[in-house]
Amino acid sequence: CRRMNCFLTFLWSLSLTMTPCCCSFVFIPQLQNIRPSWFSSISQLEMSLIDTISGFLQNREGDFVKLDKSDESAYGPGPALILYKVPAGILTEEVQDMVADGAPKASQRGVKVARIYGDTDSLLHLSVEEALTKVTTCSSTKDADLKDDGIPQMDIIKSCPVMLFSGISNTEMMDTYNIIGKEVYDESGGTLSAACAKAVPNAMQKPLRQVFEEISGDHMDAISNGSYSS
Repeated sequence: CRRMNCFLTFLWSLSLTMTPCCCSFVFIPQLQNIRPSWFSSISQLEMSLIDTISGFLQNREGDFVKLDKSDESAYGPGPALILYKVPAGILTEEVQDMVADGAPKASQRGVKVARIYGDTDSLLHLSVEEALTKVTTCSSTKDADLKDDGIPQMDIIKSCPVMLFSGISNTEMMDTYNIIGKEVYDESGGTLSAACAKAVPNAMQKPLRQVFEEISGDHMDAISNGSYSS
């Protein structure tokens, strides 16, 4: 149902799936401190979903690190945001507006946005550090918008969108992800739940393609284990 999918999007904004060196997450119990207004009416099925995803994270405990929202440090080249297979119907200008709302401090320094729609984009052949550096050294946001208009929209629909943040604080990253994640969900008619990740030191030399594939795989595995399609 729609509310279940919205709940998943909210949950994953707190529990970010990613590779061993690339991800941070806030432990599930912290949901009670920032729950939405409808949280108190969560059904038994939805609580079971929390347990399922929580169990997934526990089974992969060595692959994740805790995200501290009180940590305002901003690691990595940037501020920058790479959108991987985010629906083309969400225009880059709209993304910039959403970034400005979610990350006002980073926006004052100018957030560069790059978009990857297909599997042949040149950025995917670079390491995480090389890709982020290339994005942040573009002379303008327009130059950083490295989208491929030739990618069929159907390929996007079948994918798992990922947002990779760099040079943005944890708080602003989470706020921005919540805004864009909801837009992805709405734009796809409730069929897509975006994953979210941040640049960390141990991941910088990994191939960007590998990172996105691993994030997408973990994200889809965790959600499919919830069996919420009904």
